[in-house]
Amino acid sequence: MRDLRERLIPLEEPLKPRAETRALIEDSPEEGMRLVNAGQPLADLLWEEWGEELEGAGMDRERFHEIAASYSGEIWLWAMGERPWEHCVAGLAGRVLRRCPGGVRNRNSPEPRRSADEERHGVHGDRAARRGARRPAGPRRRAGGEAAEGRGAAEGGPGGRAPSRIWR
Repeated sequence: MRDLRERLIPLEEPLKPRAETRALIEDSPEEGMRLVNAGQPLADLLWEEWGEELEGAGMDRERFHEIAASYSGEIWLWAMGERPWEHCVAGLAGRVLRRCPGGVRNRNSPEPRRSADEERHGVHGDRAARRGARRPAGPRRRAGGEAAEGRGAAEGGPGGRAPSRIWR
């Protein structure tokens, strides 16, 4: 398969659909927003351009339209002239690529790396699992390594200020 990332950037901005969408938003804001919230006019236009490649990568038209709809804020900004075409289309292409079932990546991008916590604790990016991978509680240590003693003012001791409740 050709490099999908390079293939997903059409060369010319669709000026007529942009102008029509902007006019609709200005004349009938509710109808215009309904159109843009559905990912239009780009969802249909770009599916015509990218559909064959995306189907080859395992993405169907319905899923593509869902992704385009989730990008409606940027589509609206493009239609209103607040975002350049290149920014809008490249952002949508990136979003589509990240959601391709086959995990399509640029051929020059490295394999995803595991963080130190993932290496140490076998956690694989799951936030709930990472919560359990924190350092176990133990005695607090001063810079020299000795255990901290005494109580702060909040605990009834001399010290002038309460000890921090946050320890990392």
